[in-house]
Amino acid sequence: MCPRHTTADKYLRAANRCLDWILGLLDERGAIRGDGGLVDGYRKAPRVLAVAGRVTEAKRIVDFLRRTYASPSGDFNMCSDDPSLRENNTYRNAWLAWGLHDLGAFDLASATINHLSHIQHPRTGGLPITVESPTDDQVVEWGTTSIAIAAFVASGRLQSAVRAGQAMAAIYETQPDPEKAFYLCTDWSGSLMTHFADELSPLRVVRFGGDNNFYWSLGSGMAALVILHLATGEARWLKLAEAVFHRTATCRPDCFHSLSSPKIIWGTALLWSATNNDTYRQAAIEIADDFVERQTKEGGWVGGAVGNYTSLAEQPVPMSMDLAFDRSLWMYELARSLS
Repeated sequence: MCPRHTTADKYLRAANRCLDWILGLLDERGAIRGDGGLVDGYRKAPRVLAVAGRVTEAKRIVDFLRRTYASPSGDFNMCSDDPSLRENNTYRNAWLAWGLHDLGAFDLASATINHLSHIQHPRTGGLPITVESPTDDQVVEWGTTSIAIAAFVASGRLQSAVRAGQAMAAIYETQPDPEKAFYLCTDWSGSLMTHFADELSPLRVVRFGGDNNFYWSLGSGMAALVILHLATGEARWLKLAEAVFHRTATCRPDCFHSLSSPKIIWGTALLWSATNNDTYRQAAIEIADDFVERQTKEGGWVGGAVGNYTSLAEQPVPMSMDLAFDRSLWMYELARSLS
């Protein structure tokens, strides 16, 4: 077996071990035991189960989501008993739409894609973090918009995906001090937001060389732009994805070894597949190797961008679910690129 396949096998083993653990917690309803009644822990499950080919478990979880959280409007944020629904509504819907489409639950996926298209900014093409009333209070965010691009492309809504890509390009191009910071949000008028409450700072800006950065949105941005390049054949999207990588890499080593780094695995794996530039392959492997080392004996991962937990027993189950589906997905994506 050649070294490339050996490396891919390492990531496949990590991903499979994680899914074996988390899916071992499925109950008779198709829910994960201890989920706290929160849809948030399931948002990435359909996508990773589609990639992994876990069709039996996927069917049980999809049926549970259909019975418990789906709505005729396509918005999975309508369950009033779920306190997690107050934030990141669009990000959750985009993940579910993407995965449900890949699993063949086209009725649910199409309804949610229609919802995302309806709330997309009519001029800039960006997606709001959370649907607000009045709409002028809404905030467009880079990472949320990137996951919507993946969902739009998967479902054949290429025009919506390109419009979302244009919103991301505008955010990139209007950075006031690109050597020092990457601001992630615009207000609903399209103006870049550079002032916000201190507690929101990690969610609104990456400060190069600073502490307490959340890097996930830069990784998902790279990936979405490569997806858009592959879907349209337009080189501008690949060029922008590469530019985001090089700007992100100015934060090394922190950006490759932070608890919020795994989506950079996705972005760099896709960049390597699209360009055959070994810089991207090495970056993906560096981050993935770090997370293979961090995997717990059970198969999951502890510690996301928030929270300070030392074991799966201590960490809330919904967080453990999200980390399991997230980390295993990027291990699969890297293995696919390497194979």
